[in-house]
Amino acid sequence: MTASSARTYRIAAAAGSAILLLIVLSAIMSGCKSAPQRISERAVAIRETASSSKDRFQEAGIRAGVAEQDEIIELANGISVDATQVDPTEPWWLGAVEYSAIAAILLAIVAILWQTGIGSAIRAALGWLPRKSVSAAKLLHEAVDQEHETSLREAVAALRVMDPTLDAAYRRLRHDHGDD
Repeated sequence: MTASSARTYRIAAAAGSAILLLIVLSAIMSGCKSAPQRISERAVAIRETASSSKDRFQEAGIRAGVAEQDEIIELANGISVDATQVDPTEPWWLGAVEYSAIAAILLAIVAILWQTGIGSAIRAALGWLPRKSVSAAKLLHEAVDQEHETSLREAVAALRVMDPTLDAAYRRLRHDHGDD
């Protein structure tokens, strides 16, 4: 593994970890319930418990207990109705955190796409070709075309100057084949 591919791998791994962390945090934040939801759920639990107790008081014949449980059930019904009027407020900073998380996820996705080469393919498909690639293509076209005086050696030399990675690979290939 070369130094640049190791660096690319580390960047992709870091971006992937960041995306995973943001997804987990988003899931946790979306799973939180608002105050009206919690109040309503607790009122339902109180009503169910009171109804169960009421049944036991009826079986035992204790009228005062039944009346008390009826009152608790009515109060729980009132709480459920009142819960719909509670205005759940969010902290002032929560909106900024949400937008920052979305922006970070989008940036991480773009970085991963670019580092894996998919971004370059999308860019080429849309016709957004880098100047370096266009000039290299022009040089190769001139080297192949008989009407131009550009030789293949000149094209290879120019390409090596434009792309240090290509130059390193070319040197290694020449060294491995004993063309030094």
